Amino acid sequence: MNRTSMLRAANKTLLASAVVTCILATGSFAQADQQRRQKSVDTPLANLHFADGSSVEFHELAPGELIILAKHRARNQEGHSVDAINGVKIENLARLDAVEKYRALTGGRPAPARLIDAQNRSEQVKRRELEGNPRREAVLLPANDTVGMTARRGGRTAWKMLSCDTRWTSFDYCWTNRTGDGTVVEESENMDSTASPYRGDITHTVEYETCFLFICNWNVSRTQTLPQGWEGHIWASGPNRARRATIRNADGDGWNWHVGGGEELGVITIVN
Repeated sequence: MNRTSMLRAANKTLLASAVVTCILATGSFAQADQQRRQKSVDTPLANLHFADGSSVEFHELAPGELIILAKHRARNQEGHSVDAINGVKIENLARLDAVEKYRALTGGRPAPARLIDAQNRSEQVKRRELEGNPRREAVLLPANDTVGMTARRGGRTAWKMLSCDTRWTSFDYCWTNRTGDGTVVEESENMDSTASPYRGDITHTVEYETCFLFICNWNVSRTQTLPQGWEGHIWASGPNRARRATIRNADGDGWNWHVGGGEELGVITIVN
């Protein structure tokens, strides 16, 4: 082997070694980042508990990445469907940002500074993404028409009529009287997921994907364990990225599930 061949072989070895080192470092970085994010998630920005057993948690998973988890009984003592948390309609809560949710649920009490700062970071991230990429015009369908479109997917049920009003979402999935695990993956600024098991207990999660170089990971945020007869809402919002909602540990159980979301739309046209 001549000198030139030896140098080429040495360079290839060095390049291969560098690639392996980069892969290992990337994996270590991603793992450390995941651990850091999980530690942050375990400390809520705010935590609300109410007399009827319902609760709402506010988290910032990463700068600008907010997730809110709400949980309440699906029916009250009279057997009627519960459509509010601490007197605030859930459909109205879904339209509010994190700070507005907190104020609405506490009767106007000022939100904690940490929550306000997190909401500001979320808005800043979205404003940066909008630079040079203006929001498209959107059409808001009447609520009755929207519910009717959704209901035709599997027949009208009380839960579907109550929980599957799509408003102006870019994507919408609604299932009733199902069993087994389920997954929804979409790329969006936000994802709202509502799950309600009527038979058995299920696990309910919304995650987001982050990538470093060519390695991508799903960031497990907070997981809801929903007992039979309870309903869980997860509202996730942040930069435009891949998001995944899941129902797990549901073999043989019965549940209703709605997942909707997409980018926040700008000009809204009301259709009569």
